[in-house]
Amino acid sequence: MKYIIQTQECGYLFKNGILKDILFAGKHRIASWRGEELKVTRMLGKVDTKGLPAEALLAQPKFAARVVKVQIPDDCIGFHLVNGAYQQVIMEGEALYWNVFEQNEIRLVNVTGTEITEAQVPAMYRHLIPARLYRKLTVAEGETGLLYIDGRFEKQLVPGTYFYWNYAHEISMKAYSVKESRGQPKNGALK
Repeated sequence: MKYIIQTQECGYLFKNGILKDILFAGKHRIASWRGEELKVTRMLGKVDTKGLPAEALLAQPKFAARVVKVQIPDDCIGFHLVNGAYQQVIMEGEALYWNVFEQNEIRLVNVTGTEITEAQVPAMYRHLIPARLYRKLTVAEGETGLLYIDGRFEKQLVPGTYFYWNYAHEISMKAYSVKESRGQPKNGALK
């Protein structure tokens, strides 16, 4: 049987159920009567292994040279960049991404600290972080905030917006109006 593999595709060639080769763009003849089978996949984004173990594919040098393997430790998240632009946050343990028609890069960020810094995650990309991993604290004008980490007072916060990792620590804040003379919590509220 004749197969045509398109420019942005590749094919996993099997013979009698065993991976034998990786085929790229062009015309290919596959002899199904000899036990050959071809599974075609696109070479963009996350690799579709077609049910194969990643190790079997990575053992093929033609495949391994065209992918980036990502391993996300338990205490990190990975920012997935495509051609230098942030795309998504990856939390799964292991994945493969094609590096053929687009440049895939993963930047690991440790989430066991406390404050999320601009160096870790630029403000314009914080919306990509899953909400369960961070705590956004806002101190309004005319207020002061008392930051608590793991139930222990850490510091006083001036008006502004703050982001803290909520993965390995319990983050809380009490907001107080600086206009009130008694220094009572604003409506007793815990933010």
